[in-house]
Amino acid sequence: MVVADRPADGGWRVTSQCAPLGGYGRVALEQEGGATVLAARDEHGLVRLSAGPGRPGPWQDGGVPHRGTAAIARDARGRTVAVVLGMDGRLSSARATGTGRAPFTDWIAHDGKVRREFQTS
Repeated sequence: MVVADRPADGGWRVTSQCAPLGGYGRVALEQEGGATVLAARDEHGLVRLSAGPGRPGPWQDGGVPHRGTAAIARDARGRTVAVVLGMDGRLSSARATGTGRAPFTDWIAHDGKVRREFQTS
């Protein structure tokens, strides 16, 4: 994952780069205030999250196998939330515990249970 900026007076310049995940498909991105969050599929088919102040940080451990593209939004309290539809048909989410590079919670299924079978942290 490469983040590049294009200043008004010139060409593209790389401003941030995340370690390769080896996955495929679309990447979800959310920016609000000074935080940037990415969600992408890794080489094992798990969704992985990256959060950082202004630019993405390192990929966080943990994830769930999922279909399609992850979604990233804000909840009613202003926290960043990543949501995926799992291969088992269950909706799962992980919430940021703070701002900037703050880690996300464990992945929680729509029934309120932690998805421990897929956590890698």
